[in-house]
Amino acid sequence: MNNKGTIIISAWGCFGKTTFANNNPKICLDIESIHYSRIYPDKIVDDEISKGDDNFVPNPDYPQNYINDIVANLGKYKFIFITLARELFAELDKLGIEYTILYPLPTRKQKILDDARKRGNNERFVEILDRILSSKEEHDFLKNNCNYKDFIYLPDDEYVTDYINRMYPNEK
Repeated sequence: MNNKGTIIISAWGCFGKTTFANNNPKICLDIESIHYSRIYPDKIVDDEISKGDDNFVPNPDYPQNYINDIVANLGKYKFIFITLARELFAELDKLGIEYTILYPLPTRKQKILDDARKRGNNERFVEILDRILSSKEEHDFLKNNCNYKDFIYLPDDEYVTDYINRMYPNEK
């Protein structure tokens, strides 16, 4: 399978995926995994607040339901943003779907934590980000076990918009 002209970007939280997608809805789709991986009975989900919420039921259809939506939108958008998740990469790799990972430099940790608080994430989620960013385990797993097209370290002063403007200047 190919990407049908769609560039799939998996980027860290607080890199501006949602902002770019909201500002460019004709060319970009931001697929938020929380709507696929969790079931919240009788609750309206606020994406940023819910990321640290434990009051949900795991969705038994995840990650296949998420992968299905990615595949269904190939060719419809120039860019699709996806979450940074091991189980998704394994499925994308099986299907031969190319993706780029945007990862922070270690010097960006405090900025990510501050940005997470500013956008409304609760302290539990900020602590999860802190734990992941304080360890090389997730980085090393992604870097060494995923079949990504590119693994890019996003400079501390850049967001997804800057990356796209630099790498794909004629796509907007």
